[in-house]
Amino acid sequence: MMIRLAAAALVTLAACAKKEEAPAAPAPALAEAAPAPDAAPLEVDEALAEETESLVTEDCPVLDSRGWKAWTEADGDGHVLKIEGEVDLPTPGYALTWREGIADRAMPPGLRVHLDAAPPADLVMQVVTPTPVSFSLKGANANYRVIYVLCGADTIAVIDGVGPKTE
Repeated sequence: MMIRLAAAALVTLAACAKKEEAPAAPAPALAEAAPAPDAAPLEVDEALAEETESLVTEDCPVLDSRGWKAWTEADGDGHVLKIEGEVDLPTPGYALTWREGIADRAMPPGLRVHLDAAPPADLVMQVVTPTPVSFSLKGANANYRVIYVLCGADTIAVIDGVGPKTE
């Protein structure tokens, strides 16, 4: 995690850096130096750092997962990717949503899908809750080399060799 924070800090600093050029005249004394008119205020950098940190330290409530399978099915417009599995959550009442992530450029490609979990709004009993989850994506490829199921900053499943379902 510290490596990710360090990387985020370097990206932030690189975005704020400007190309240095040799001065045409001797540099003024420190007492006479004025801030550059195009320098970004410190608040912007802090806000960017906080936003980056919140993305990197996003926690996943999934305690365990199992039974992952994925396959593709032909439909009228191409293919549909279907993913199923089961996750253990610390309490009942989590709102689970899926979102498609990036695919790599290999053939067949690898795909990342994200399982987002919002905790329940009310007080609930803390009991490990097995929860079946499923995802469907229209307009998918016929085959995938690998599918990564991500939750927060964690990879909770890796499904290799995804293609048409064989019975």
